Amino acid sequence: MVTHSVKTTGSSATDTENDFDGLHHEKTEASVWVDLVAPTREKLAPIEAQVGFEIPTQLDLRTAPTSRRLAEHNGAHLMSCKLLVCTGKRDPEYGEIVFVLTNTTLVTLRYSGLSAFRLLEGQPAFSDFSGGVPEPIAVGLLEAIVAREASLIHSMVDHTDVLSKQVFAAKGKEIQRERRHGVAIKDIGRLSLTVDRAHEALVTQSRLLKYLRDLIEENGQRGLCQRIDRAMEDVRVLSDSVDQLRSRVSFLLDATMGLIGIEQNQIMKVFTIATAAFMPPALIAGIYGMNFQDMPELSLPGAYPVAMLGMLISALLPIVYFKRKGWI
Repeated sequence: MVTHSVKTTGSSATDTENDFDGLHHEKTEASVWVDLVAPTREKLAPIEAQVGFEIPTQLDLRTAPTSRRLAEHNGAHLMSCKLLVCTGKRDPEYGEIVFVLTNTTLVTLRYSGLSAFRLLEGQPAFSDFSGGVPEPIAVGLLEAIVAREASLIHSMVDHTDVLSKQVFAAKGKEIQRERRHGVAIKDIGRLSLTVDRAHEALVTQSRLLKYLRDLIEENGQRGLCQRIDRAMEDVRVLSDSVDQLRSRVSFLLDATMGLIGIEQNQIMKVFTIATAAFMPPALIAGIYGMNFQDMPELSLPGAYPVAMLGMLISALLPIVYFKRKGWI
């Protein structure tokens, strides 16, 4: 039987007080799963001595190539992938999770409290630790991680629907629409960044699942292979959803910019019509505002109202012409 500990190893206990510290096999008192949250090098030292190589930190993995993310060292397998954290913030962040799998122990290394670890408690694999084998734990964690990514992607789809309604809503005055579109552009930009990072995270998760499947297939654990196949299919479906979401976000950004352009053109149209309508009256006023001595019209009776009427008619004629053309 396996006991469950709810203590946290590392320096981020405030954010992860409900995360697991590890699972221990009662018969041998050996650690089957060791979970490290934001550990220091001192905390990593005994684990590195046990597995026989230096475990890369989050900073090491930021620019690490695939060959370093998925590799075998002295019989222990190092695997890592990216996943989204803090998607609700203005700047969504990557989370890095590292798996170190040996014949007897699974070591997980992370730098934030991940809901996937709490989701594992509801997974069927959680009751499958009695044999002290680490592979089912790794598979269960990855299933929970994929489920968490699916939830985040679905929330992004819902957010895209809200943004679509916000962008295409024609309610409100012009100034209100301009403000709404300005806010929408910022939200679309953040959503686009989140979607791109979700795509990259799914790529790394797919590579990790394939690597783990090949490893488990060599050990003849067919049941776990089937579960990994289902997780890989889920990742493929999520990748397709993210690709569609990227297209929707791109269209939404283009549509928002187009609507802003239409509104700006409408404003310029009003100014152009006003300029065209007031040019003839301005010409008449300019002619009769000249101070030449020989201007017989100025001395005629009723010259002033005739000039005013002429300016009014000359202003109305362009407007009537624009209406007949359908320009206004």
